[in-house]
Amino acid sequence: MARDDIAAGKIKKVKGKLNNVIGAVRGKPSQQLKGKMQEVAGKLQEEYGKVTARRHPSRVQPAQQDRSDGKRQFGRGARASRGRTGRP
Repeated sequence: MARDDIAAGKIKKVKGKLNNVIGAVRGKPSQQLKGKMQEVAGKLQEEYGKVTARRHPSRVQPAQQDRSDGKRQFGRGARASRGRTGRP
């Protein structure tokens, strides 16, 4: 899904940046290179997710569902809005 690609891309970018900084501090060019490659891979994956979301909006699931009464529904569906007693 598009959201998964966007989130995974952001995580890869952060990991790459971290590896790049750690490699610079430790003086390890191989770790810096690994970090830079991870950053690029993360950017590509994030952009792929964004393009997929624009081209195929049906593949992006909404985070919130609108109910017929105008209120937004969160959580596990209608059961979440009833409370602990189970009464409407």
